[in-house]
Amino acid sequence: MKGIIQREYFIFKHNIILYLCIWTLIPMIVYLFISIPFSFYIKLSNGINYLNWSSVGNWISTSSIITFAISMSIANRYRESANFSRTMLCTPNSNREHLSAIIIWSSGIGIIQLLFSLLITLSFKSANLFALDIFLVIIYIIPIIILISNIGFLIGLSFETQLVRIIISLFLLMFIFFSSGLFVPLNESLPSIFTLSPLYLSVQNIQSIMMNDSSMISSSFILLLIAMIIFIINLVITSKVFKS
Repeated sequence: MKGIIQREYFIFKHNIILYLCIWTLIPMIVYLFISIPFSFYIKLSNGINYLNWSSVGNWISTSSIITFAISMSIANRYRESANFSRTMLCTPNSNREHLSAIIIWSSGIGIIQLLFSLLITLSFKSANLFALDIFLVIIYIIPIIILISNIGFLIGLSFETQLVRIIISLFLLMFIFFSSGLFVPLNESLPSIFTLSPLYLSVQNIQSIMMNDSSMISSSFILLLIAMIIFIINLVITSKVFKS
């Protein structure tokens, strides 16, 4: 597993400028083209400023996007017979070690993106948080990042055609972001499949931290459980794809 992570780190070192640009620009793009335009039309009933409230959406969406993209990209490399990732299947590493390394690496990059997003939005004064609040926000978002990483790997390994992967990814991410109340508050009269979703409840808990309200971490544990289930599904799929 260490060798797989070292391989990804080697690739990262040769593209560090690109990563720095992505880590910096994505939060700004979300802020400029989603948060600011929406702030003119969405007024929150609790009186909180929308730009402050949407910071949570910025943190989760940016870290999830880059995690998803990296996980899916690495999974796709295992499908290419001429790729070095494919040749590493001949090493003693088990499928579980390959998958674990990919999830760890993509989640790690997503957490770095989360830190950049926090730094940038806080510098915009879009949120006022104490150190403990920031720590809690990170703890609550990490299970979401791990879940998204597993989903990205699942899509990257399940669909061979790039166009199909892109279309499915766009629809899936849009559904996840807008059905969990990241940028648009959900109406409580919506079906319980939305309002009782563990992802939505986790987002609500993070937003509660923003408003200095109490929060519960139980939904985050449920997300980790779902991530473990998808991890097992990925293991089953890898056993078939890696042998092909």
